[in-house]
Amino acid sequence: MICLEKAAARYDLIAFDLDDTLIHGYLEKRKCTPCGGTGNWHVPGWWPVPGPGKYRHPDHHELDLRDAKPGCSACHGTGKRLENTQCYEKVLFIARRIPALRYLWSQGVKLGIATNQTGVGFGYHEPWEVLNKLARVRQQIGVPMLQEFALCAPGARPPYDRPEFWLRRKPGPDMLNRLIRHAGVLNSRTLFVGDMLVDEQAARNVGLAGIDYLHPVDFFGPTW
Repeated sequence: MICLEKAAARYDLIAFDLDDTLIHGYLEKRKCTPCGGTGNWHVPGWWPVPGPGKYRHPDHHELDLRDAKPGCSACHGTGKRLENTQCYEKVLFIARRIPALRYLWSQGVKLGIATNQTGVGFGYHEPWEVLNKLARVRQQIGVPMLQEFALCAPGARPPYDRPEFWLRRKPGPDMLNRLIRHAGVLNSRTLFVGDMLVDEQAARNVGLAGIDYLHPVDFFGPTW
């Protein structure tokens, strides 16, 4: 786990991936798997643990879905999408994220979010819902954050399948370049924190030498 005091002294801009880095990614709107009318959530990659409504992720993040929002009982087993009001009533942050972000901001570090939101491209949710989610994230953190996001993906539905848009998504460096330019900082004073290989690749693709990269566990520490 990185020392936040040292990070604040070392970096002028720290940018983060969103889902499964700052917040639990299951809050993405998606076509829910038919539940057979049981009203149980189907969350890909998660499995139930003892206790009603609880699930555990392979990286050991644990959450209680009863504290987040209604589950797929809204679809009554039809597999239809959930309504937006049920998807973004609450954004559930992973442990220790908000205090760490507030501390970094208090030390003069600029903060940013760079996230691929390709669920839009595949019809799981709409662009305005991404903006809604990001607004809730910033509101709950309570400090200013720059943001960049990409809605495109190879194989997605039109118009999100256009190749000229693909450069904007990670592992391309476009989002990080934009954040660095908007923040007015040097590449050498920038860190990107993300949980996936495309996040690391995006950091490596910035400029000639890339920018520093850390996995969330290495930055925030374990969450269990």
